[in-house]
Amino acid sequence: MNPTKLLALLLSVIVFSSAISMVNATITKEYEYTSYSGSGAKGFSFRVRIVIETEGDNTWMEDKSYRIDFTVTLTYLNQSIFTPNEFYLLFYSASVFSFQTEKLVNSTKVDLWRDGTLSLKFTNYVNVERFQLNPYLQYEIHDRNEKLNAWWSSNEPIYIDFKSSSTPSPSLLSPELIFMALGIVLGAVLIGSYFIIRTRKKP
Repeated sequence: MNPTKLLALLLSVIVFSSAISMVNATITKEYEYTSYSGSGAKGFSFRVRIVIETEGDNTWMEDKSYRIDFTVTLTYLNQSIFTPNEFYLLFYSASVFSFQTEKLVNSTKVDLWRDGTLSLKFTNYVNVERFQLNPYLQYEIHDRNEKLNAWWSSNEPIYIDFKSSSTPSPSLLSPELIFMALGIVLGAVLIGSYFIIRTRKKP
């Protein structure tokens, strides 16, 4: 392949990858929870992994939608208390705050052999300086045809700053600057290649 075309293709890939990473960033948090029996013995444990879609600078903008995923993994089960083949947790009603969200996946079953994911979509119609997210899940404990209701919440809020759509991005990797730099680089490469080719053709 012509070196000029190869360089142009490489630069295009780099710019495209940078632009995608700016638009589709995420915030990820993990929490561990352990349930104990009445005698104080460790009953079961699970991990909650929350992935929140954001802008490239980890903010939320007005009039845009963002996905929030809760993935739950059962990390420990006391088999002297529970029956592994009959024990499972049914999670439902995931929430992060008092604002209205659309539930994409409203319930999921978790046991020793499978994880589960609940999903929300939040569309920002409010104008606040900062969002405080308080992750919350309801769940049922199932074992040997018995059911017990329970809930989980995080003691560590997640904060996401608000950014108005009219606020300019402080990032130096804005699309305008990226394409301007790309144009300058490609122009310089093409001009330099032209003079190199002319020089080689001279006797």
